[in-house]
Amino acid sequence: MNLADLILHATTKERFRAVESYISFCARYLEYVDTGLQARIVSQNESHYQFFQYRAEGSFNITRPLNWGVQIGQNHVPGKWTLQNAENVL
Repeated sequence: MNLADLILHATTKERFRAVESYISFCARYLEYVDTGLQARIVSQNESHYQFFQYRAEGSFNITRPLNWGVQIGQNHVPGKWTLQNAENVL
């Protein structure tokens, strides 16, 4: 799946009528960021804040900060993107 497919999926509101739909989308996004990013940027002052930079297909945009302590939880293995890690947050 590429970024354009993810955007199309996310902007079709009818696809998100159940919690399982959100989980499915998160799994797809985690698969994408595992190999589809230009860079993962770690804040110099607060290492638990990270940013994603997309490749050319995303116009090299950088995401808002992601707080790893809250988003992923304490059991997350850095660099290991799995649905199991995401489910630990739920």
